[in-house]
Amino acid sequence: MDLIEQKVNYFGLQAFRHRNFSKEEIKKLGPLAKGTMYIKLANFPSYYLVLVIIEEDFRYALIAVKVLSDSMCGNMIMEDIRRLGIRRIRGEKRPPEVVIDPRAEDPRVGQKRKRDVAVHWRRTPYEGTTISFVA
Repeated sequence: MDLIEQKVNYFGLQAFRHRNFSKEEIKKLGPLAKGTMYIKLANFPSYYLVLVIIEEDFRYALIAVKVLSDSMCGNMIMEDIRRLGIRRIRGEKRPPEVVIDPRAEDPRVGQKRKRDVAVHWRRTPYEGTTISFVA
């Protein structure tokens, strides 16, 4: 956690280990949350990037908060929560899943079938060379 705070401060942002959320509000981040780190976004004062610490990994969320005006301690509520899929943002793709029915005698049952694809080249007078794929 100290390393995360150090890196956040290096970029000129504020990091908080705790904010004035009730236990019910914190539960909105997920049942597996063991800890949190709130990073206040400089240009958007009511938004935080939240690192949700789970067993051996991090989850990420973007939250919009509202400070309750009737509370003496400045309690907050999470008005909006958007979970961020870091793998999707990075462009990582999950490997395709192949499901094989254990009752099937042929081990190829359930696997994706390769299709024969023919490539046709043709020349058009205005557009140059065009490639078309025919399955």
